[in-house]
Amino acid sequence: EVNALAVARDGTWLASGGIDETVRIWDLPDGRERAVLTGHAEPVTALVAAPDGRWLASGSFDETVCIWDTAAGQKQATLTGHSGGVAALAVAPDGSWLASAGYAGTVYIWDAELGRKRAELPTRLGGWSLAVAPDGRWLATGGGDGSVRMWDVTAQQEQAVFTGHTGPVRALAVAPEGRWLASGSDDGTIRVWDVASARILALMRVDS
Repeated sequence: EVNALAVARDGTWLASGGIDETVRIWDLPDGRERAVLTGHAEPVTALVAAPDGRWLASGSFDETVCIWDTAAGQKQATLTGHSGGVAALAVAPDGSWLASAGYAGTVYIWDAELGRKRAELPTRLGGWSLAVAPDGRWLATGGGDGSVRMWDVTAQQEQAVFTGHTGPVRALAVAPEGRWLASGSDDGTIRVWDVASARILALMRVDS
């Protein structure tokens, strides 16, 4: 069972993570398995690749985030602190920070190169999904309480709260220019939000 995928920006490799607790790196386009990365003690739930492709982060139900050197196929660091499984990962466009969201706790901001925690964002009911502005100025978190929250990562401050969902927000996506943000929830709806005004632009219902 494959739970997560991440692709290098230059398209030369793809990473997969799954229930077998491993991360696998595949060369593209031929699909040859380059490396099998072991170190997690529970299924891998989230993956994200550094913008320059030099490292890959993986999150797991074992409450850790691992940083891997993609060229050497070796683990660089294990990031700890979550009190529940890691639900989502996101990286700044310039690779300067990594965000990890846990089902049961806070969202953490890390210096991925040094393997150090830089900040904690006090989300409600954990963070179930993440999305980063194209320019890296803000991070959006989708929570178990149905809210979408926007954060200034540098100031570690909440900028806006988007409300309307009645179930956990499991998916987020940002427009390429960053003007709108889409959220998908267990309530069966997709909501598109204007980032500047926090107003809803569109509401789509998914038939069960």
